[in-house]
Parts: sequence; C-alpha cells; structure tokens
Amino acid sequence: MRTSRIVAVLVCTLALVLGLPGAVPATAAAGAPAAVQGQVLSGMDPIGFARVTVFSADTGAKLGSVMTDGSGYYMVTGLPAIPVQVRATKPGYLESWADGAHSRASATVYPLAPGETLQQSWDPMRLYLDITPEGVVTGTVVRLANPSSPNARPVAGARVVVTSATTGERLGSAVTTRRGTFRVGMLPAGQVTVRVKAAGLAAAYAPNSPPGEVVRFDVQAGAETDVGVVRVYSTATVYGYILWHMDPISQSSEVTVFNARTGRTIRTVTVPPDGSFELDGLQPGRIRVRVRAEGFLDSWWGPVTLRAGQVLGPNWSDGAAVFELVPEGVLTGRVMGFNNDPLAGWDDPLGGVHVSVVSTVTGTVLGRADTDARGEFRIGRLPAGPVQVRAAVPAWDTTSWAPDQPTRLTGEVYQVASEETVDVGTIRVFAAATITGTVRSATRPVARAKVTVFDAVTRKAIASTRTRADGRYTLTGLWTGESRQVKVRASRAGYRTAWADSAPGSSWATATVFTLSPGTTLAQSADPPVLTLTLTRR
Repeated sequence: MRTSRIVAVLVCTLALVLGLPGAVPATAAAGAPAAVQGQVLSGMDPIGFARVTVFSADTGAKLGSVMTDGSGYYMVTGLPAIPVQVRATKPGYLESWADGAHSRASATVYPLAPGETLQQSWDPMRLYLDITPEGVVTGTVVRLANPSSPNARPVAGARVVVTSATTGERLGSAVTTRRGTFRVGMLPAGQVTVRVKAAGLAAAYAPNSPPGEVVRFDVQAGAETDVGVVRVYSTATVYGYILWHMDPISQSSEVTVFNARTGRTIRTVTVPPDGSFELDGLQPGRIRVRVRAEGFLDSWWGPVTLRAGQVLGPNWSDGAAVFELVPEGVLTGRVMGFNNDPLAGWDDPLGGVHVSVVSTVTGTVLGRADTDARGEFRIGRLPAGPVQVRAAVPAWDTTSWAPDQPTRLTGEVYQVASEETVDVGTIRVFAAATITGTVRSATRPVARAKVTVFDAVTRKAIASTRTRADGRYTLTGLWTGESRQVKVRASRAGYRTAWADSAPGSSWATATVFTLSPGTTLAQSADPPVLTLTLTRR
C-alpha cells in the first residue's frame, strides 16, 4: 500500500515536469511574488556584471535590481504582479531597455501575474536586452587673440556640447580641464557637431579654423573620436555715441545689433541720455546696428564684419560708432467709411483701417498704422520727401488713396518734413460694389462669355470676367466713390456683342446706364427685368 502511494506521487511529479496529459498545474497563490529572468548581451556576446533594473510601467518606481553574473545571466525576484519595464546599464555602455528601446517612453511593457517568472525568449522575441558600447568624443580647447596669433593657451572650464548633426538633439556635454582637454562619453553612433562656449570668449563649433568653420564628426560605437584642437577667440565690441546736431540727444534710446544674414536680433541695450553705449561679448560675424529714439528716424549702420577681439566703429579717427540722428516727420489723419449695404450700412469714422504711407519717388512703404475707434491714425518715423497715403479696408474689399481716389495715379501727393506733422485731413473710403448675373443665348446659358464693366463717363473698362459653365458671372471689388455710373457688356466669338438691358444691336451710345453705390450689389433679376444680357448668334 505504501509502495503504490510512492509510485503514484512519482508519476504525478513526472507528469508535471514533462507536461504529460493528466498533469495538474499548480495554481499560484494570489499575491505571490513574480520574477524576471534572462541574459544581457552586446552584439550577441554575453555581458557580465551589468545592472538590470525593473521599473513600474505606471509610476516609474524602481521595483528591483540585480547584477548579471559572469555570463550575463540575471534573475530579479520579489516583484509585484503589475505591468513592468526592464532596463540594463553598465559603465561604458549606452543604457538599453528590453526589446531594443532606448528610453522608458518607448520601452516594452510586460504585465506580470502572481507567481509568474517572465523569461527571455527568442521566438517570439521577448525580454531581449542588448547594450551598445558608448561612443566617445575628445579634444582640446585653446584660446587665441586672433586667427593669426601663434600663442594658443588652454581654456579651462569651457562647456563642450555634442549634438546630433541629423536631429539637433543634445547628446552629451562636458567641462574642459585646466589643460583644456575634454571627454564626452555615452554617445550613440552617428554624425555629431561639437560646440564650445566659455565666459568672455566667442562660442564656436569645432574645429573653428578658420573661424566659423563647422565640421561633422563620425562617432562609432566602442570607439573614441578625437576632434583635435578647437580654437576659440575673444568676443568683439561695438561702442559709440548717439547725437543730434553733434550733441547728446538728452533722452534715452535703444541700440540693437542684428545678424546681417538672418535678421535675427543678437542684442538690444537701452542707452542713457548722454548717448554713449558699449556692446561687448559679440560673436564675430556680419552684423547690422540700429539706433531707435522717440521722435527720430531709425539710424542704421552696416552690414559690417566683426572679427575676433575687435572693437569696431565707423569713425576711425577715434574708433567709435557715431550715430547722428535725424528728427522724424509725422503724418496724421482720419478715415471716414461709406457703405450703402442695407444690412451693414456705414457713414461714420472707421476703425481698423490699414493706412500706409508710400514714397512717391520709390513706391516703397515708409510706415504703417491702423486707425483707432475714432478713425484716426498717426504714422511717425517718416523721412522728409513726397508721399502718398493709402487706406485699405479688407472687410470691404476696397482701397482708397487720399483723399478719396481709386488709384495711386490720381491720389494727392503730400510733403513730409523733419520735425513737422502733416495732417492729410479726412480720407474717404467706399465699400466695394458687386455685379452678378447670367449671360444667355435665347434661353440657354453661355459659358466662357466675357463680361466687361465700363465707366459710363470716361468709357474706360473697370473690370471684366468670364462666365462659368452655367453662364453665371460675378464681378467684385468695384470702386464706386459716392456713386458711379457704369455700362455692362457681354461678348463671345460667334455672337453679336450685347449691352445689358439694351435692345439687340445696341451700341455704346444707346446702352443702358446703371448706378453703383458703395457696398451694394447690382444683381440680375427677371421681374422687373434688370441686367439682362442676351447674346445672339451671328
């Protein structure tokens, strides 16, 4: 009896081990700890004494950590039954997360069950931990007074930053030793740039010889890339004075340095009333300098090239940048809007109008401003000379040239003078009118017919368009002034020309005259007949 019991136990145990039919698997108790088991590799070679750490996938909390044995094997036990992520690290290697991820954000999440041992497998691939040897960048930073100086001195305490040349991602950094040397490790393979920045010196990319040169360096896993000597130079300085009639302007002003190539602002300083300024710590390169003061025109200098360690100014007799300011001219006025649209009528000062001052000589815009709620505007910083004024109302699809003209050719010319304010008075703007309708031949619509609107007084064409496939057309943005008399004509090859609301064969002399007013739409109608355009075949 006892022997048969022993045999039965052995058979059951063997069945569980071999997975034979009839085996009854044990059920893990609720709350039983789980485990993670596997091997750390590098290019399929086992890595001993690497650190394997298990984290909570939800909170990022560290749950357990062990060192691999000499063959790279590990087992982290005592883990809670929650979703986890697994990381491997070792000095001289880039950290790696299970299944090839490079960060926790993209790492695989493994749900652990009570009592489960999560084991590495190859098919399917699971819990694969492969760490890559680090790439290293080394070099030496030296300081020179200028590019031709033979005396190079090591720079201690400089910050060296290695950046991916492909993505721009910052990969690593280091500070130079008192001998100027640096080492940046834990870098992935790929092309990089190396930037150096130190107090009192111009920032530079390796090797910076000649100044401004930027080189991409190849970083390889497990290898050291020596970028050699990185040359850095003293920063440049611009200093000078801001004057009016050769005396200090006696008010605060602003000096701004711009990158001459990109237009980016490099530095802005506020200048005290004595007018003296100094901008040091500037990077060598092409710059432009602007001086701005209330009541004066902007004054510009450049582009000029700053060189390492240079103190620069345009007045070579004393090495200073001297800016003699010129008082501004000012132009003011107000805008009145006129719109006869029955749903959006207007006969008042108009706010939000875009007003531009245009040089009569060059056609360039010298200044801009929007009218306030009272329809008023003020545009300063204008140079002396003849100008014209344009007022545009985007919502009305219209533009007027002061005082109330449709084109620059007929607009009035105003003379701007330094230290004077010119009031242009009231600019009248008129909402644009619209003409819409259909061109037919008998009862059929005519596509691709040309519809032209003429000024009934001057006989000049105002606008034209082609009909669509359904014979319809729309002409927008028509300038009317207080009112405008027009005639409308339709034409197409193979047809006799037709004038709107006129008998067949009518001419200019007998064509119907329509009156357009600001903001209104002249639309074709059948009852009563208005704007009828009928073409007849030749």
